[in-house]
Amino acid sequence: MQQNDFNFLCETNSIEFKKAKGGLPNSLWETYSAFANSNGGTIVLGIDEPQHNKFVSSKLTKDEVYDLQKRFWDTINNTQKVSANILVDKDVTVEEYESYPILIIKVRRANRFEKPIFINNNVYNGTYRRNHEGDYHCTRPEIDLMIKDSNNQSNDKTCLDEFSLEDLNLDSISSYKQMLKATNPTHIFLTMKDEQFYLSLGIAKKGADGLLHPTRAGLLMFGKEYRITDEFNHYFLDYQDHREETPDIRWIDRIQSSSGDWSGNVFDFFFRVYDKLTQNLNVPFQLDGLQRIDDTQMHKALREALCNTLSNADYYGTRGIVIKKYKDRIEFSNPGNMRMSIEEALSGGNSDPRNETILKMFSLIKIGERAGTGIQTIINTVSKIGYSKPIIEESFNPDRTKMTIFLKNNNFKKEYYETRQNNLPNMSSDENKALDFINRNECITRKKLEEYLSCGKTKSTIILKSLLDKNLIYKEGSSKNIIYLKR
Repeated sequence: MQQNDFNFLCETNSIEFKKAKGGLPNSLWETYSAFANSNGGTIVLGIDEPQHNKFVSSKLTKDEVYDLQKRFWDTINNTQKVSANILVDKDVTVEEYESYPILIIKVRRANRFEKPIFINNNVYNGTYRRNHEGDYHCTRPEIDLMIKDSNNQSNDKTCLDEFSLEDLNLDSISSYKQMLKATNPTHIFLTMKDEQFYLSLGIAKKGADGLLHPTRAGLLMFGKEYRITDEFNHYFLDYQDHREETPDIRWIDRIQSSSGDWSGNVFDFFFRVYDKLTQNLNVPFQLDGLQRIDDTQMHKALREALCNTLSNADYYGTRGIVIKKYKDRIEFSNPGNMRMSIEEALSGGNSDPRNETILKMFSLIKIGERAGTGIQTIINTVSKIGYSKPIIEESFNPDRTKMTIFLKNNNFKKEYYETRQNNLPNMSSDENKALDFINRNECITRKKLEEYLSCGKTKSTIILKSLLDKNLIYKEGSSKNIIYLKR
C-alpha cells in the first residue's frame, strides 16, 4: 500500500479505518457483518483518525500487526463470535502505510445463501448493515427477508390454503390465455382443462384439504386486489407520469392498484403501465413483409425493465412498486434488494428472481428473460440506440432497488448526476441529511426523521417545511398520517 493512497479518503459505505492500538477493536465485527450483509467493503487496521485532512498511521509494529492477523483468523472461525467466515487467505493482507505495517481486510458481499452474517451468536441482535452513517443494527423485517431469501425455493410457489380460486380474476386469466395463444399457439398448456392449466402454470396447488388453492404467484398475478392485500399487507402498485411536473402539479397521469376501477393485480398492471411507458416512443417506419414493425429496441428494454421489477419485488415489503416517468428518464422501483451484487447483475450473471413463478408466467408470453440476461439485455438495447447506460441503485432499511433508464443520449447520464448533486438550493447540514434520507427511502414520516436526526418535533417540522418550500419533496395524507416523499 503506497503512502498516499488514503490521504484524501474518508470513511464511506465501502471503507473503514480503525486505529487497532491495543488489539482487535470490538467494532471490527460489527463492520464485518455490515459489509457482508450490504455491498462489501474494506477494513483497514492501523490507521488513525484524519489530522489536517490526512489519515495517519497508528505506528503499529510488525509483531503487533501479525498478532492482529492471527487473532482475526482465530476469531472469525469461532462460530460463537461470527456466524460464518466468508473470507479466504488473500482477503487479509499485511501492507504498508507511512513506512508502518497495516492490516487490510477485504470483505465481499455475502451471497443470499450465506446471509444474514451476524455476531455474538444472536441473529436478531447481532446482524448489521452499512449506510451513509456507518454500521447499523438491522431491523427484524430486514433480517426476516434475508432468512427468507436464503431459501432455495422461490418465494412465490407457496400454496395459500386460506384462499380459494374465487379470489382470482377470471378476466385476467382469460386475457393471459389469449396472449399465450397469440405468442405460442401450439403450447401444450392451451389444450388443458382449467385445473391442469392452473397446476401447470403455477397459479394454484392442491392444499391439505385436497382442493385447489392459489399460490402466492397466482394471487399476485391474477388475484383481486382486495384479496391480494389480505396476504400482502403492503401490496401497492403505482405508476406516475411526471413529464409536466410543476410545484402545483405532481403528476399528469397515475395508475394505482387500489383505485377500485380495475383488477389491481400484477398481470393487468403490466399491460396498463407498458402502454403508458411506450405511447410516445419514436417508432421508425419498418416493414416485415407487408406488416409494419412497431416494436423498437426501447420497447424491448422497457418490457424487460418492467418485468424485472415485478418479478424481483418483495411483495411483503413496504411502499410497494413505483414506476415514475419523466421527460428524460423512467424510474423503476420495487421493495426488496438485489439477490446478487449489482456487478453480477450487470455482467449477465445467472438468473435469480425472487418470484420465479411470476417470471415463468411472463416468459411464456414472450416477456422477460429467463436465462439471467434480463438486465444485460436492457443495457445492450439502450446502447444500440446511443442512450446512456441505466443506473441500478440499492438502499436498505427498508430494502429497495431502483433502476433508472434514460431517454437521452450518452452525454446525459453525467448531466443528470451533476444536476442532481449541484443544482440544489442552499441548505443547512441538517436539511442535506434529511433530503438524502428521504431520497434513499423515497418516503418517510416526521417521526422517522426525528429518530434519524436525533432531534425533536419542532426541529424536524422546520426542516421538512423548508424542503417543501424549496420544492425538493412533497407530502401526502393528513393529520397524523402525513408522509413525505422524494420528488
